[in-house]
Amino acid sequence: MNTQSKFYKCACSCHALEVDTTFRKLENEIYFTSWEHSGTRPFSFREKLRWCFHILKTGRPWSDHIILNESQVKELIEQLSLNE
Repeated sequence: MNTQSKFYKCACSCHALEVDTTFRKLENEIYFTSWEHSGTRPFSFREKLRWCFHILKTGRPWSDHIILNESQVKELIEQLSLNE
């Protein structure tokens, strides 16, 4: 299995997108992971409950927008095109 992983840093410097492209003979898999730097303050108990309820209700946590510049977009397209 050949694995290629790349990080794309958001223009706001608070988020990043990790794209992990895995090539296999029978199936192609692409994993997207969103990273967030939210500071050192931990969530309050109420905020944790709000997140848990949202995940239970929708099946997934909230997602943020990630802003990429033109060269990052070209790199991402190139990385995803290798998977075809």
